[in-house]
Amino acid sequence: MKKRLGALGAWAFSGLAMAQAAPAPSSVDTGSYVQLYGLLDIGMNYTTRAASGTSSGSLYSLTSSVLQPNRWGLRGSEDLGGGLRAVFTLESGFFLENGTASQGLEFSRNATVGLAGHWGEVRLGRQFDFMYDLGFYSGIVNVSGGMAGSAHTYGVDNRLDGVKVNNSIRYLGQFAGFNVGAMYALGGVAGHPGAKNVQSFTLGYTNTRFSVDAVYTNDHNPEFSPLLSPWLSSASGVKTAGIGAYFNIDDKTRVFALYTYSRAESLANKSNLYTAGASYRITPALSVGADYTLVYTRDSANAKGRLQEGDLGLDYALSKRTDVYTGFTYQRVTGANTVAFAFPATNDASSGNTQGVFRVGIRHRF
Repeated sequence: MKKRLGALGAWAFSGLAMAQAAPAPSSVDTGSYVQLYGLLDIGMNYTTRAASGTSSGSLYSLTSSVLQPNRWGLRGSEDLGGGLRAVFTLESGFFLENGTASQGLEFSRNATVGLAGHWGEVRLGRQFDFMYDLGFYSGIVNVSGGMAGSAHTYGVDNRLDGVKVNNSIRYLGQFAGFNVGAMYALGGVAGHPGAKNVQSFTLGYTNTRFSVDAVYTNDHNPEFSPLLSPWLSSASGVKTAGIGAYFNIDDKTRVFALYTYSRAESLANKSNLYTAGASYRITPALSVGADYTLVYTRDSANAKGRLQEGDLGLDYALSKRTDVYTGFTYQRVTGANTVAFAFPATNDASSGNTQGVFRVGIRHRF
């Protein structure tokens, strides 16, 4: 999402627009450097109708990586002359509540090296597909409190967090407000060059008031959580397309909308997701946001399901690097093969078809 943060300028909300920070500086930057950076997010939650084993009821919990995933990393650049730079990023995810590493990997979020110039940037290694960038047009970023992403998980969509892709080659270029990108990941299966490969593409445009992005991803080696997305994680491949846009009405108000379509190839499960919302900066430090998400699902037996979710969030910046936030999410599901799971961070779905979550948290960037 680095390509959009620069366009926000003074409009950027105190906490909302800083979400999902860039893994590397813009390709137009010059000079050589190595930078240590990170983000810490943790908070307390109250969840209704939580089911855990044979028990169910209200759940009080402390969880991290909700408003944004916790991470620390190193990123750097070496000036090679003639406008060419060598760039790298090593980024690890972790959980503050217990100190464990995300996905059990040394650098779970990003491990790349490449070359950059005025023509764009090419990186090789483990990195996000372009679906990650569509999160900028959703309540995940524009509604504080961090729960707005739950409608995109648990067997419904689970694509706005993006997927970390191993063995990948990724290009991203920016030209007069337009951005274009392509990714290809090698499957690594002898005798079958097309097996387990991944393709991802993006095309978009951004100026100071408006931004739009279209993304398509074809993943033959899905790395989805069995808990958060059971039918995607068991599929042999997942195809996803999406388009998102935002418009800054003035220096305080933003409206945004998003659509995504996902299909699990081997299972023939499908989902259509629609999100719309708005954010408003009340004071330079205080921002509020709200959104509504509607998801339609269909499985291989043609059984249909529907999910509705509303999110409301409030964010207060204590400084440029530290903010406190609160948020409320309510989710309702009907039909087949869906279950209310308003807050995946607790790993406890609802005991029924509705669930609500209230959260208070703090976030610090360094």
